[in-house]
Parts: sequence; C-alpha cells; structure tokens
Amino acid sequence: MALTMTLADSLKLTTDTLQAGVIETLATESKLLSVLPFMSIQGSGYTYNVETKLSDTKFRAVGEGIVAGLAEYTTRTEALKIMGDEAIIDTFQIAVYGNVNDLMALEVALKTKAMAHKFEKTFLLGDEDINAKEFNGIEKRLIDTQKLTATADTFSDVRKLRNKIQGAPSAYIMNKDTLVDFEAQYKEYLTWERNEFGVPVASIGGIPVIDVEPEILPTTGDIYAVRFGAMEAVCGLTNGGVKVKALGEVDDAPQLKTRIEFFCGLAVFNDNTIAKRLAPAETPEP
Repeated sequence: MALTMTLADSLKLTTDTLQAGVIETLATESKLLSVLPFMSIQGSGYTYNVETKLSDTKFRAVGEGIVAGLAEYTTRTEALKIMGDEAIIDTFQIAVYGNVNDLMALEVALKTKAMAHKFEKTFLLGDEDINAKEFNGIEKRLIDTQKLTATADTFSDVRKLRNKIQGAPSAYIMNKDTLVDFEAQYKEYLTWERNEFGVPVASIGGIPVIDVEPEILPTTGDIYAVRFGAMEAVCGLTNGGVKVKALGEVDDAPQLKTRIEFFCGLAVFNDNTIAKRLAPAETPEP
C-alpha cells in the first residue's frame, strides 16, 4: 500500500533545513495543506477503481451456498501535475541590502505562500478543460446528488451537508467572508483552537473549518464538506513530495535562485465524500 502522510508528517521526517522551512510555510499558510493526506505514488499517474454500486449481499439458509453479490465499479486515472516556482535575488540586492541568507529566506517564503494559495484554488476549482496543466478540483468532481440548495438557515444547511458525506466530514471549506457571516449568526455553535502550527482554526460541531481567501473561493455562501482519506475518500497524490533545491548563482544572469517544485494531484475514491452547499441566489435590486 502506498505511503500516506500529511505535510505535517513529512515535516517531522525531513532533515533538510531548507525543505523543512518550505513545508512548514506551506502548512502554516494553508489550513488545507496542513491536514490533507498525500499518497506517495510511483510514476506520473495513478489508476484506481471507484465503487459506483454496492454489492447485492444476501442472507442464506443453513447448508445453502453463498451467491456472491455483484458490485459495479468505474476506473479512474489521475495524472500528476507540476506546480513550482523559483525564488530569485539579484547580486545587486545582496551588495546593497545585506545578508544573502536573509534575502533568499524572505523570497522563498513569499514564493511558498503563493504556491499554497495556488494549490488551494486548484484543489477547489481546478479544471483541466480550462488549463490542462492543472488537475481537476473538487468542484469539477461534484455529482448532482451531493449538491444542496441553500436556505436562509445556514446552520441547518451545514448539518444537512454533514449528512451527505459518507462517514463524517473531515472539514468544511468556505471563504473567510462566509465564516464571518456564520459567526455573526451562530456564534454559539463555533469554537476556536490553534492547530499544531499555531494557526487559529474554527470548528462547527467538532468539524474543523478551512477558511480560504475570497480570491481563492470567490462566492460567499458556498460551503463544501469533504472527508479526507487514502483509498476511501479525498486524498492528494505526490511523487517525491515538496522538492527544494538551491541552485546558487546562475550562469546566464547575475542572480541566485532557489527552485521549489511539487509534483501533485488529487484522487477521489468515493464520490459521496464531497458535498456542496450552493450559495443562495442574489435577489436583483428593484
């Protein structure tokens, strides 16, 4: 079975200081990346079966033979995509502003934060038909029976959303404006605590809320419920994890570079582990 771990787990295992810094920044910047499990796979893609119809299991009488039930499956193949960036500082900056390590650390942190936001947006709204270089996000993978029409009672909607998930949700995902609106109406149902990276995380009924920037999830009122898990729910895919390489000064320019790459993808092993509450339609002004 493929090894599965979150970025928090991989941070504990890495001995490379530069790589550890990048992983910690990703997990600190992104509540999603801090908890999403990643399966480590070989090659450039992963093929798996998704059960679309449960086996028709039956009772039997004493001495009667067992008739195997028939289940139905569909086969899916997920390709890994290449997400990356380079932190670059000019030799002029080093001469004028000071310590090269401080300058590069700052630039690496900025690039890493941008990568965290890019992953979040792709996880939610990625569409290979629009950009073949990205993977399909959970919006693209939603089936109609897992969509919930919003009502005026957001708390009731969230509970209905929870019940649409086979098992139990690992998290609710919404933008920050939606969380602010929810807290204003239902503060008594919201609790806060810090995760292992010291980031405050809200919970609704014990289920963590991953609140993202409105630029990542533009529609206020949209709420996703997602269950995470390798081989059974929603899981990231990777070959080699987060890679960080200090390239030093390049030959064709007076610059120092550090390259950050993440070969990543997404697998949904069960369509009933994603659900969405669609934001209420806006009433046009008279």
